[in-house]
Amino acid sequence: MRKSSFAVANMLTKRLYIKYLFVCLILYTFIFVLQKRLKTFPSGKECALTHNATKQFIKIGNEISSGNIPELEYDGIKSRLTDSQNMPHLWSILKMCGQYNLRTPLVKRHYLHNPNNTSMYCWIRKVASTSFIKLFSDMRNRSISKDYYKEIDVLSPKTIKELEDLVNDSKVFKFLVIRHPFQRIVSSYRDRIEDNTKYTAQAWKYTKMIFHLTRPEIFYKNGTTGSSLNRIFHNNKRLKLVPTFKEFVTWLLQEPTSNDDVHWDSYYSHCSVCDVKYNFVMKLEDYSIETIDFIFSKMGITKNQFFMPRLQATRNGFTDNYRTCSYFKDLTQETIFKLYQRYKIDFQMFNYTHENYLKCAH
Repeated sequence: MRKSSFAVANMLTKRLYIKYLFVCLILYTFIFVLQKRLKTFPSGKECALTHNATKQFIKIGNEISSGNIPELEYDGIKSRLTDSQNMPHLWSILKMCGQYNLRTPLVKRHYLHNPNNTSMYCWIRKVASTSFIKLFSDMRNRSISKDYYKEIDVLSPKTIKELEDLVNDSKVFKFLVIRHPFQRIVSSYRDRIEDNTKYTAQAWKYTKMIFHLTRPEIFYKNGTTGSSLNRIFHNNKRLKLVPTFKEFVTWLLQEPTSNDDVHWDSYYSHCSVCDVKYNFVMKLEDYSIETIDFIFSKMGITKNQFFMPRLQATRNGFTDNYRTCSYFKDLTQETIFKLYQRYKIDFQMFNYTHENYLKCAH
């Protein structure tokens, strides 16, 4: 009887293994067909990467059939690699890093870590970064009520060597927070350029560049209207003339990415995604109380110890899909596609799409 039971269990295990091999084959076929439809044929490196990814999925199938199911490192709360929604997300990060051979230098000011070195966070402007900077500041018992970005030099690693040690320490929980790239661009424009009720370094620095491209007549000498600076700025450096979102995007598209401000640079480069093995990536539009609870638990803290404000709360209102579309209506589909191409790696790496925003164009 015992021998018969073992044979049945072995047969079921083999069936389960065959099932996951079949799933991997379907995924491989889907990728091949998709590439052919897009008329982009993979290079030898891409083929090798796809083959290696398929081998990895087969390995996962073996682990599943043996009862050893590893936790997903990139997305979801205690998610599993068997979750069909998470597998493509993890695979896309690996694929993009290999396909584009991405390597970006580590910048120590882009990372915060807690005093016990149990967690490390890569902050990204306009993606709930103020809330998390406040959290890391509170963990160090610093009494700061505003200007949290001045805390970065205190909260970040002191040297590149210290940062590298944190990156290479498998016991350190590493995470970042992202959002749809188009929503972040609109949010950055609204806060740093359009809102002329305050002075911002971005408005002071970039508005002149934008107008040199879109309104060169402002800089023609005219004895009656005063200098170009007087036409653009108030005495306190706030804007008199505000560039439109269309003008901002027109200027941004002709700027090299190496000059990007931290408010609109790429996620993958800002956080060196292919050089740091992150344990968790949270999408701001999908976050929940459970998400924050999970991050807190990994950081070794609780909500009873530290307060986390609502992440999407802003003074001028959260920049959601609807608000983003209202700004994109002044762009053409061609311009929107060019903007997508500029941030294409972020879109592909984190499984975002741009098609819906093409419908917003005039």
